[in-house]
Amino acid sequence: MTTISDIAKKAKVAKSTVSLVINNTGYVSEQTKEKVLAAIEELNYVPNSLARNLSLQKSGMVGVMVPDIANPFFAEFIKYVENELYIRGYKTLICNTSGSVEREQDYINMLQRKFMDGLIIGQYELPSGYYTDLNCPMVSLDRQVGDQVPIIRSNHEMSSELIVDEIVRNGCRKVVMFLGTIVKNNTSAKRHNLIKENLEKRKIEVLTIATDMPYHLEQMIGELFEKNKIDGVIGADLYVMACLKEAYRRGKSIPEDFCAIAYDGTFLTEANTLPITTIVQPIQELAKQAVIVLQKIIAGEKPEKQEFIIDVQLQHRATTK
Repeated sequence: MTTISDIAKKAKVAKSTVSLVINNTGYVSEQTKEKVLAAIEELNYVPNSLARNLSLQKSGMVGVMVPDIANPFFAEFIKYVENELYIRGYKTLICNTSGSVEREQDYINMLQRKFMDGLIIGQYELPSGYYTDLNCPMVSLDRQVGDQVPIIRSNHEMSSELIVDEIVRNGCRKVVMFLGTIVKNNTSAKRHNLIKENLEKRKIEVLTIATDMPYHLEQMIGELFEKNKIDGVIGADLYVMACLKEAYRRGKSIPEDFCAIAYDGTFLTEANTLPITTIVQPIQELAKQAVIVLQKIIAGEKPEKQEFIIDVQLQHRATTK
């Protein structure tokens, strides 16, 4: 098997120089780099496509940065992104930050050092300036990142109308709405604000709860039911399922006494005891659009617009009348 030592001997350079070329770090003159790449090609040390990427200052790798790969929405999004990238000749680097700014900074450094050709941003904790100052190919999923990074998102205005109409039709008087983790840059805040505003206009009380709570979800929901006479829930799939579980436990009839509308539409909404009425986000289309726009930016093209909005749909199931 060919080694770095074989490449160094063939190119008549030091092993450290070969390493710099392979990892695309440090300074190596163009003449020396060409010698190393020629030796790599001749000795078949790496696939030819990777050698060409090295010579073109490309990695063939795209990062997808998400807060939690265990979240069903992001897990499904990554699945579709990986497929879209693969058929376009890219490999996927999953950047799971777990809310850590240190991890986030490490991934940014990888982008700066050209270990990645581009980045799809699913969430960030660092100030947006860290990204806008990079001048690297990036697109954002449902997050506002300065004025230059294109946004790919679902039609939150449309989803708010569908949810309000469904809640009103079911005769609810007091509902709880889970907001997810409160993030200022999240464009879904528009959906939450519109739902609350339009339900309250119809004299329907709305309790809003951030889901980055300091205690256990089941405990929080149990206390919620204990203290409030709620007859409906709106939120991401996992939180709606937890509320339905509590409603079952308390003997509520669904959807007669309690209705539920999920937002995401992952496989979980059909895995519940009763299939859940849901606003289905077009996750596959979001992934495809994100990859298409990012690929154009990597190629040096300017996107035709700043915001790409994809329509949602209401999937009526057993948790609403």
